[in-house]
Amino acid sequence: MGYFLTKFRKDTQTLHSVVETKTYIDRYLDEARDGTNEQQAKRYEGENSLTLLDHYRHLCQLLPIYEVLEKKIADENFNPPLPTEPLNLIQALKQTDKIRNDLRFLRQHIYAREQNVLLETTEEYLDRLEALEVKKDENANEVLAHYLVRILGDLFGGQKIKSCIASMYERSQIQRTNADDGLNFCTFEKSTLITLINWLNSLLKDDRPNSVIIIDEKLLSLNDYEQIAAAANNAFKTHIALYEELEQTRADAATLEYHAMLATRPRNVAVANNTNSFFNHSTVTAVAATASAAVVVTGLIASIYFNRSP
Repeated sequence: MGYFLTKFRKDTQTLHSVVETKTYIDRYLDEARDGTNEQQAKRYEGENSLTLLDHYRHLCQLLPIYEVLEKKIADENFNPPLPTEPLNLIQALKQTDKIRNDLRFLRQHIYAREQNVLLETTEEYLDRLEALEVKKDENANEVLAHYLVRILGDLFGGQKIKSCIASMYERSQIQRTNADDGLNFCTFEKSTLITLINWLNSLLKDDRPNSVIIIDEKLLSLNDYEQIAAAANNAFKTHIALYEELEQTRADAATLEYHAMLATRPRNVAVANNTNSFFNHSTVTAVAATASAAVVVTGLIASIYFNRSP
């Protein structure tokens, strides 16, 4: 009987739980609290509640991470390969297009200077992921681990997060023409989750010392699973740092001074109108001219900015 997912959850439970307690994530869940009792009472009110900019900044970090991971798991050298029958999992699980659609939907409500900003934690994470050559088994194991941390979180938490984001849109008086407008990121077919679970559970059938994982006649040892679990815990540590940085920079995210500072950082640039990819990490460059312009105009438009209508 396969039990990869059960073991994987157990071996990563501690750090997974830490991620769920991060304030930036808890703010999403707060949208679902109805306040009918003390445990359900909302913790975040007013400007401290989940905002469009909060969600937008979050998705901005996830998009380039998914771009790198999806490219690597689709590589012909990646092992174990995700199944194509009865469902092509790579296509069914593809998040990049969904996130791009949600960012387009949100972008009309986000000031240009606040768009497409990568955090330092994200940039460092992308560097580590891009350095992994999937031709090497140990690197493929690590890529799979980082991918599972992301996609399993989206799949299992998708419906709850979806209702939270929908509530935030309603509270923000955002009109949505279609039911999934701005919610593509957390929308999945039930069959996709079932297929992924079945595939994962086929990877590991028991944990005796000589057990093997058999996929497409390629053998992987229990040691491979241990590498995957260890790398997954490292991925959770990175996500903890990511959500902490999102929270630490939250108060500054809508200020002119913050974006003038960001413009001086090497490799950080908005790719504002690229509909194929908001972020191409390998081509991100410095834009010193933007920094100069931002500093010059800060004093001129600050009064307009801070007296804008909500």
